[in-house]
Amino acid sequence: MNPRPSPLRDRQRRKTAGEIQHATLNLVRQYGLEHVTTEMIAEEAGVSPRTFFNYFPNKAAAMVGPPINLHEAALAEFSAARGPLTRDFGRLLLMQFRDNADRKATIRAVDEVIGLHPELEPEFLRSLSAVTTQLARALDERLAGRDCPTALLVEVLTRAMAHAFREWANDDAMTPEAAAARTVGRLDMVGRALAAQ
Repeated sequence: MNPRPSPLRDRQRRKTAGEIQHATLNLVRQYGLEHVTTEMIAEEAGVSPRTFFNYFPNKAAAMVGPPINLHEAALAEFSAARGPLTRDFGRLLLMQFRDNADRKATIRAVDEVIGLHPELEPEFLRSLSAVTTQLARALDERLAGRDCPTALLVEVLTRAMAHAFREWANDDAMTPEAAAARTVGRLDMVGRALAAQ
């Protein structure tokens, strides 16, 4: 069994992954996706091509960035909470916004590049698989013994989170609190629409 990476090593890995992602985004915005190679990205990021492939399998994955991990304490709270699901999800979402406040420009750049290259959308959706897995575990604990289509609910919440992050990243004036509250309100509206006669 491999020992868990030290916090310092983990921070260094995140820093290097971020540098590779920024280099990829800068080059793709400058030259277009089809003209950018992994060798160009490695040179721009100041790493070897081998290091690039230690972090990402291809330039599309590098553009989207490393997998997203949900805030551990907020996820545990969400799993154990017994209040309205959308309200508890809103608290989890708020912690994600706060954790990613310094990445707002990067998230906006990813969204911009996907807008220019829609063929990258599947890669973006694949990058959400870690979020889906983490939410699924939390919901399995939270809803244990209850008759609920957990898989469908996880997909809805994952997509709601992705949509919220894109909207927040593209609005300089939107605070984490406002973004989380808007998403909770929209999920509540969806629930009411589904329950309407």
